[in-house]
Amino acid sequence: MHIIGVVGEKGSGKGTFSKLLQSYLKGRETVVVRTVDVLYDTLKIWHIEPTRSNLQNLAIIMDAQYGKGTLSRAVEARIRRIKADIVVLEGVRWQSDVQMLRSFERNVLVYVTADARVR
Repeated sequence: MHIIGVVGEKGSGKGTFSKLLQSYLKGRETVVVRTVDVLYDTLKIWHIEPTRSNLQNLAIIMDAQYGKGTLSRAVEARIRRIKADIVVLEGVRWQSDVQMLRSFERNVLVYVTADARVR
């Protein structure tokens, strides 16, 4: 499995990059994993609105209570269960995300940015 980590500011085109990559790689099973999905799923289970503030607070609380990199470890567990040729990890944000990405044999980190007019 190849894993491609995607990093960029809010609205920089990370999702667009992932969609374009999937369209170019037809014939290869490509799965997009978003770090934030673990947070969304957790808040959904708890019946808490997934606002930006709630998502950010949950990540902070998880790290404070269970140690730095808790979210990264949860995302890694999801990725390791995936049987695909390529996994795109959308939304690399913390050093622990980079370390997790680098733990996979075939990995690359891509920075995505776009001028505001292009977005």
